[in-house]
Amino acid sequence: MNMGREAGGEGSRRIEAIQMLRAVTATLVVLTHTWIFTAGLARRMGIAMPPPGITGGGRMDMFFIISGFIMIYSSKKLFGRPGARALFWKRRLIRVGPLYCLATITFAWWLWRVGKPADPALVAASLAFLPYNSAGDTGYVVPLIDAGWTLNYEILFYLVLGASLSLNAGRTVAIAAGALAGLVLIGPLVADWGVAPFAWTRPILLQYVAGMGVALLVARGVQLPSRLRAVMIIFGTALFLCQLTAHFPHWQGWERTLSGGIPALLVFSGCVLGPMKLPLGRVWEVLGDISYSLYVWHMPILVVLMHLYTRVGLPYSAFGYAIGALVVVYAASAASYYVFERPVTRYLNARFTPRVASDERLEISGV
Repeated sequence: MNMGREAGGEGSRRIEAIQMLRAVTATLVVLTHTWIFTAGLARRMGIAMPPPGITGGGRMDMFFIISGFIMIYSSKKLFGRPGARALFWKRRLIRVGPLYCLATITFAWWLWRVGKPADPALVAASLAFLPYNSAGDTGYVVPLIDAGWTLNYEILFYLVLGASLSLNAGRTVAIAAGALAGLVLIGPLVADWGVAPFAWTRPILLQYVAGMGVALLVARGVQLPSRLRAVMIIFGTALFLCQLTAHFPHWQGWERTLSGGIPALLVFSGCVLGPMKLPLGRVWEVLGDISYSLYVWHMPILVVLMHLYTRVGLPYSAFGYAIGALVVVYAASAASYYVFERPVTRYLNARFTPRVASDERLEISGV
């Protein structure tokens, strides 16, 4: 199976579509969290303001599907290569590790400075990408930076996929998909064993399998008619909007995973299984590039902004505060990408790994 046979123009349009999906999905996450913090600040100041009430899936499911796709799509030169496993793992750790560790250490330092030191075990687990619950038996297992819970899944996926690397994409996906499905199947059997078994056996892992499956379709040259893809995108978006406020009994359980994963898969497949020319191509490229920095930094920045705003005691306007917070978050994320994330990633790859990626922009976590 030759993943490198598609035309350059078509591949560029597919990358552009993925960058757009990254940008939109990250923006939806940031908008939701910004409004939650805005409402929280209002209540702290004695102003009645409900949170957004958005609890359904779709946003994070899209990231997982994108990641599954990208890891196959961008690894075409690794299949059958000697030392492929070690090379894959090094490149993935270089890609996601430095920025996330910097953000975690910076946030832990800030919490200590303001007199709210974090649990050292939680900080250590966060830096090691290990699930850890320091808030009791809530079932909501998050690292120090809440949004980083997806990176715990990412690292697990990288471990599984790296160990599954074979002679071609088809065999690699079959082995990795079997391993991930096996983890999900044994989930009920290890539910009482502790936090890590619980976190690493959730059905949301199957979103990676879906993304890898779409990558195989692309590798085989599958293209869907434009009208069918338009219907998939519209229908998927409608499903996503319908379940935004749904409440599910189990976080990352089957109900949540299917209700978010099916719409995300429909939209993603509609965008990549055929040519799609997007307006504002450069805008999507930039927003897609900074999406990882945006995802990692936005929660710590929102926490700091709430603290500073309360301490200074400025007049409160929900709309004004939310807009100001978004400006700060996006500006800081862009600075993080251009000043730290991109140069550090390029330096470490040049220093420790040979260049094998088909497109450097796609060698990024799906989160």
